[in-house]
Amino acid sequence: MPHLRVLAGSSLDALQPISDIINCGKSCKVSNRFFEGELSASIRDFINEEGEKVPNGPYFGQPGKDSITWSIVTKGRFLVPINADDVLFGNTFDRPLKLPWGTSAALKFASYIDPTLEHDLSSTTKPWALSPLISTMPNLRHRRESWEEATEDPFPPKVAIQDSTSQLHLARISRTESGRHSRASSIASSIDDLDDPDTPTQAKILKKSKSKSSLYKLKKVSRSVTSLMSNKSGHSSISEDDEGAYNFASASQRRKFFADAEARKDVIFGPEDIILTDFCYGFFSFSPTIALQIPGGIEFDLMHYWDRQPVRFVCCARKGWDPDEEKENTPWGTVFWCMALEVVDD
Repeated sequence: MPHLRVLAGSSLDALQPISDIINCGKSCKVSNRFFEGELSASIRDFINEEGEKVPNGPYFGQPGKDSITWSIVTKGRFLVPINADDVLFGNTFDRPLKLPWGTSAALKFASYIDPTLEHDLSSTTKPWALSPLISTMPNLRHRRESWEEATEDPFPPKVAIQDSTSQLHLARISRTESGRHSRASSIASSIDDLDDPDTPTQAKILKKSKSKSSLYKLKKVSRSVTSLMSNKSGHSSISEDDEGAYNFASASQRRKFFADAEARKDVIFGPEDIILTDFCYGFFSFSPTIALQIPGGIEFDLMHYWDRQPVRFVCCARKGWDPDEEKENTPWGTVFWCMALEVVDD
């Protein structure tokens, strides 16, 4: 049976082992100048790097999780404004993949589950597969509250995350004159707070910023986002005055609605938008081998093709969102957080 090591961090260069918290109902904190939050992971039949089988833990005892084999649960907020179309989630790799026969069938299955998926897994340099987070997450809960209020709730939650977007209209770009100015003023205020050394969280951002020049660029990027609010044209016909605008009846409704890029661009996440997600599926098994199982009886023993490079699950920005990352030779943008799996030789 494969032994696995799990790592997590706020960048690809800052990953730390977290195998000791898998299936334990515990979390690790991640923080950088753009994002802060917590991560938790559960893997059914998990064998750690010491060869010990870890009990499945509380997550798999929750209602509706009988068929789930793995989960990444997150809670966090973006410290600067970013529109939902620029927040991506998926997999990134550092070198070419050895793709098995039947990969096209697997990709068709993945695209069926998530029509917003974009990928270049056959890349000869850095393969990737990414989707907008708001349209790919199986479970997403949004709340408008302060981070202090959000951290009062236990994490990971004792009850499975259910879709809840009833307050998401508060993050929507307003179409009325007064609404536009109100939202713009709120975002501009959050950017100006970057200069306030008396604001604890923002003081940390200042400390972590590479230079005054990079901070200036960060402000420029964020203000360019707010300038979108002056544009009265928009795809969505939903009224910003309708508090039920994004109160979807199910996760599938939310994912279908935000499959449209224009709908995603209507939403701006900021420091008071608390986002909880649960990326969970049952088509991977981890014992007696790591296998991908898709409908139609197709199964891949991934250990035959895995070249031991880490499999990274990354939340990142769309390429070009942050000018400072243009020097990075990657097809993806700034990383907000990452969780990775590594195979450990017996």
